[in-house]
Amino acid sequence: MSLRATALLTILVTVNVLSACGAQQTKENEPALSTVYGRVIYHDSEQPVRRVRVVLRNLSNLGPEVLDTITNARGEFRIAGVPAGRYFIGVNGRGVVSTDSFIELGDDRETRYDRSELRKYFEEIEVDGVTSKQVVIRARKGGIITGKVSYANGDPAIDHPITILRRKRDKYSMFFTDSNTMSLVLRTDDRGIFRVPGLPTGEYIVGATPMIEHGELIKDSTLEANMVGSMLVVTFYPSTMLPTNATPISIEAGEEKTGIDITLPDLQFHTVAGVVRERDNRRPVSQAKVRIIRKETYETVGRLFWPYSEGMPGVSTDKLGRWRFREVPDGHYIIFVTPSDEGPPSERKTFATKQQEIEVSGRDIDNSIIDLNDGATVSGSVVVDSGPAPSGLYVGLTGGRSGDAEPNTIMQGGGAFAIRGVSPGKVYFYINLGEGIERFYIKSLTWNEKDLLREPLEIGAEQKIEGVRIVLSPRVATFIIRVRSVFGAPLENVSLTLVPSDPARWERQETQRFCTTDAQGNCTIVGAPHEYLVFVLPRGVNSGPLERDEIEERAAGARRISLQPGERRTFDIVVPREK
Repeated sequence: MSLRATALLTILVTVNVLSACGAQQTKENEPALSTVYGRVIYHDSEQPVRRVRVVLRNLSNLGPEVLDTITNARGEFRIAGVPAGRYFIGVNGRGVVSTDSFIELGDDRETRYDRSELRKYFEEIEVDGVTSKQVVIRARKGGIITGKVSYANGDPAIDHPITILRRKRDKYSMFFTDSNTMSLVLRTDDRGIFRVPGLPTGEYIVGATPMIEHGELIKDSTLEANMVGSMLVVTFYPSTMLPTNATPISIEAGEEKTGIDITLPDLQFHTVAGVVRERDNRRPVSQAKVRIIRKETYETVGRLFWPYSEGMPGVSTDKLGRWRFREVPDGHYIIFVTPSDEGPPSERKTFATKQQEIEVSGRDIDNSIIDLNDGATVSGSVVVDSGPAPSGLYVGLTGGRSGDAEPNTIMQGGGAFAIRGVSPGKVYFYINLGEGIERFYIKSLTWNEKDLLREPLEIGAEQKIEGVRIVLSPRVATFIIRVRSVFGAPLENVSLTLVPSDPARWERQETQRFCTTDAQGNCTIVGAPHEYLVFVLPRGVNSGPLERDEIEERAAGARRISLQPGERRTFDIVVPREK
């Protein structure tokens, strides 16, 4: 789940019918909000937890990211203005297990939470958006890992970044503590000593690294600017460069493990340099992004070690296609090369993302040649049932094997399009209708009798896919939605999200439609004539696309509305008062 948080309300949908439900309330048009208050105590002593941050997190994809406050000297807290929904309530602070400890940040940098682990430590509460709710939070002291980082001659490694990786099944992922203070916690002091508190029960490996910038020639500012240490030179406890050879540390919440001392070995450093060029004509490729990572690290951990760092060291190629990294120790590495995302799409050089392994052993590498191919090409046409196609229409792909955004293109004259430089893998089409967003809908998207609105397109390396056909229709459906209270009063500033009821379309977030009611409780959505699931958000919360797991969780209880092509119809939605 992502960080943006609120809950979807259970709704009652009727078509053109509103029941008379008694006298109207005087403040029906104003957002209904609750107050959550109570006390934070330690679970083992029931003593108050003073001056700690209390957080409410709802793990759906819509609404405020987090609501929080600070406890007073008696451990008491009060959070006002809480929309209706289900929330995890917990604490974030040094020494205690924090809600942030269960963040799962993937290589795509999308933030999710491990719900099953959260439930072991924190209570999930339901708020109705009207009445106040009292809660007692039982904070748990986390485990502590303490140690010292030294160089081989015994000198302390001062102000060196520390990484803590928690085992989950067959891989390790980086550990979060309180996100407001962890950049200070995960660093050695002037004696080389580190102390990381707040660890949930689990198995960990610990590493340390010096501060090194590896990029030369043209540094990639988006990567190097946020690097806090070198993931190429991380040494894991007790003294190994490979996470697979690190000694794991098992710890229980409330337990302290000391003596986790790390010795940074004396290393020989080398320069790794080369040229990126086009395979067929050997011309240099400028402005390509080149990144480097240890192969074992990438396969075991991924490319993220610190939440406040961009990950792999990276550079851009110069006009002659040259790139260079410095201070690279011996090891087995993967070089990633991706196209530049700078400048207008029409002027960028397109090619497939390239991965190339390289072995560094006892010497510099001065001329590593990375040949790029043009990648796959996907081409086709856009046609309209009647009339001209909208201008400014973009056709793109997303979800290739590289994990990076695939290129897109602007539709050319006659409705033709061609997307070049596509990496192999399963991809979905992304179509931006531009100025025609409310005048057209995508009626069909097909290739070789495959319905690409419902399934991905699988692309092979350098494959040429031709004949993709996109059909647009001007016969859009118009949903006029009126949101009312159970007393018949119009509800202003209520956000709605409509999701196609077909599960095969849930991967395509651009198929979702949104609107927010006006002072009369009305809003209009223009889109494809489908059956939709209707989700209503707490009032005052802005809408946004839902993730697949959020839709799955609530689809069974969602109401359905549908329209035929060209149909215009009014739907009355009654939002019942929470009990």
